[in-house]
Amino acid sequence: MTVYIFRILFVSFLAFYVICPVNAQEKVTELLDSLAAEKKEEKILNLHLKIADELKFQDKSRTSYYINLAEKNAKKINSDEIWKEFYGKAFSIYSDMDALDAALNYLLKEYDYYKNTESLKRFELENKLGIINARLNNPEKALVYFKKILPYYQKEKTYDLIGKTYNNIGLSYLNLQKEDSALFYFRKGITEIEKTSNLEVKVHLKTNLARCYAILGQNDLAEQNFEEATQLISNTSNEGILCWVLTERAKFFYDTENTDQAIEFALKAEKLEPSKKNFIYAEILKVLSRAYYKKGDYKNSAFYFREFDQVRDNLKIEEKAVNVEKLKIEYDYKIREQQNEIEETQKRTNLFLAMGGLVILLLVLFIFMMRYKNRLIKIKLENELKELREKDLKLEIELKNKELASKTIKETEQSELINIVQKDLKEIHSKTMQSETKLALNQLVNKIKSNASQNNWEEFELRFSHVYESFYEKLNKFHPNLSPNDKRICALIKLNLTTKEIANITKTSLKSIENNRTRLRKKLGLTNSKVDLTTYLSNL
Repeated sequence: MTVYIFRILFVSFLAFYVICPVNAQEKVTELLDSLAAEKKEEKILNLHLKIADELKFQDKSRTSYYINLAEKNAKKINSDEIWKEFYGKAFSIYSDMDALDAALNYLLKEYDYYKNTESLKRFELENKLGIINARLNNPEKALVYFKKILPYYQKEKTYDLIGKTYNNIGLSYLNLQKEDSALFYFRKGITEIEKTSNLEVKVHLKTNLARCYAILGQNDLAEQNFEEATQLISNTSNEGILCWVLTERAKFFYDTENTDQAIEFALKAEKLEPSKKNFIYAEILKVLSRAYYKKGDYKNSAFYFREFDQVRDNLKIEEKAVNVEKLKIEYDYKIREQQNEIEETQKRTNLFLAMGGLVILLLVLFIFMMRYKNRLIKIKLENELKELREKDLKLEIELKNKELASKTIKETEQSELINIVQKDLKEIHSKTMQSETKLALNQLVNKIKSNASQNNWEEFELRFSHVYESFYEKLNKFHPNLSPNDKRICALIKLNLTTKEIANITKTSLKSIENNRTRLRKKLGLTNSKVDLTTYLSNL
């Protein structure tokens, strides 16, 4: 495909810049005469496009000028069919000029009319979009379009087009340096092209497959496919493709250090190439110069290098003739003779749009700031609510601690009172002489003793567990060697009771409680620590 592009560019320039300038100028003069006499907008549009087509290789600025005049005519007519025709012809002219950015712009506008249809035109345009994106060195975008058209060709069973599309997809992946993916699509293309007699597509696929194998270092498979491509193209009269295949083989042999075969195939390609001023011929000369140099034949190497250098210089001239103003062509060319009133209107419109945009921007910023402020307020309220809940929870725990301590002390006092009553009743019992009174006193003492014998500690621990659900569980987990009495002392300390209050509750002396606290510090591993016993138990 690359060979064809270069060949077409060279032949086109040869024709237009050596043979055709006089005839082209005469044709432009005739078209201008017709344009002066024409009144219908549609015919004027077509004449503008024909003039642009005649001038495309001579005067790029005038070409752009007449395309823009044609676009003005299209705006006056303003019908879908006219726009389709205009976009198609504008694309074709700019594509021939190699002004690919402008060409792509008009191609996309034409594509807008067909992209949501199932017409054949849509797939033709998508194929063009793939090719032009590939030429613009955008293989990712090219892949999108090639993969779009593939299902349609498969549905229609047009195997030659399926093969071409697989070849284009493979080349795109090759440009992306994804050789494994390229290999997959080249193979699929060869499978599909076997169903048709299109040898040229098959040769392209075989040659590109060989190039892919060469990049992957599978030289045997590369040589096998190069040989098959050569044999296939030998059966046709297309010397251009054969020359390209031979050149690719020569490059392969040079890269694989086989200089003799590189020279052999490069010389064959040199004899076949009719044009001595194109890119493929430059590649042939470059291979010959390098191969002879590597072989030590410096005379032939110098000769072919001089030839290559001369062709390269010529190509730069030709390339400039095609591309020097490629990116400078203004496909949105505007007529400079605009009326002052239109310019002022445009300025006012732009000012209004700018002010409107500024207002919208300020409004968006205001909304953003308000949302941000509301968010900060919400976060602040949430934090305050969280703090209040924590304070309420802490206060609730303190109240429960006080309530539990108060109940415990009260029950202890009641127990002491019961003991005093029991003692008094026993003294009365010993002093009374009547048997009936003694019996009544015995029953009363037994009843008091029965009620007092209930385990007050079980009720305490039950209430304590309601307030501190995991305290005993953590105590058992971290300090399993504590006795039941130790755990009770720990619970009373956690309630922040004083040593005296604990002594009263447990019916022991202050000294005993102090000893218990010392023993607890040792069991809890706090003997050599500065951590307070009450603080440690409060944190459990």
